[in-house]
Amino acid sequence: MTLISGVDDTCRVEKGIDAIPDGDLIRIEWTAGDESTVFYEVFRGTASSGTFNKMVTLEIPVQFFEDQVPVPGIRYYYFIRALNDEGVESDPSDTLSYRLIQKADGLNPVGPCGSRPVFRWLDSNHANYYIIRLEKIDSGNIVWLSMFQSPNFGDEQQFISYNADRRATQDSLSSGIQYRWRIDIVGNEKNSGSESSWTPIQIQ
Repeated sequence: MTLISGVDDTCRVEKGIDAIPDGDLIRIEWTAGDESTVFYEVFRGTASSGTFNKMVTLEIPVQFFEDQVPVPGIRYYYFIRALNDEGVESDPSDTLSYRLIQKADGLNPVGPCGSRPVFRWLDSNHANYYIIRLEKIDSGNIVWLSMFQSPNFGDEQQFISYNADRRATQDSLSSGIQYRWRIDIVGNEKNSGSESSWTPIQIQ
C-alpha cells in the first residue's frame, strides 16, 4: 500500500497526487493493501512531522480521495492506513504533500471564434510556466497539450495563440466541433500548482 506520486505535468494521463479542475481540491491515489484490507483511513496535516487528523474512512475497492482544501496556498501532507475486518490498523503509508495555488480565471474565448484562436486568462500568481490542455468534448481526445513559459511574465493577463509550438495534432481547429480547454499553473515548488475549470469553445 503506497501513495502514488504525481506524474509529470505534461503527461496525457493524470494520476497520483495532483490538483484537479473541480474546485479547490487535491486528489490523492494509492495502491491496494493486502488481501485482508477492508477499509482505508486518510490522514492530513500541515507539517510532515506535525499532527495529522483523520479525514475519512473509505471502503475497498476505493483507492482515491479528493480533499476539499480549507486554505489554498498552504502545503498539505497526507498518509493512509489500511484496516482489516477486525479493525486492526496497518503501519502508515509513506507521506506525500501538495500545495494548491490560486487557479487561473477569466478564461477567454468562450463561444464561437476563428480556427486559430488566441487563448487568454488571468493569473494572480504571476507564474512563470503554464500548461494548456485542449480536447474534443465528445471523445476526450487531446488536440493540444503544451507547457510553455509565460510570454507576459509579471502581468496578470496571459495569452497564447493556438498551436504556437506546432505540437497540436491539427494545424487549426475544425468548425462545428465542440472543444474544451483549461490552463494548469505550474508552481515554483515540487508538487504545487493548480488546474482551472474546463472552458468550452466552438469554432465557427
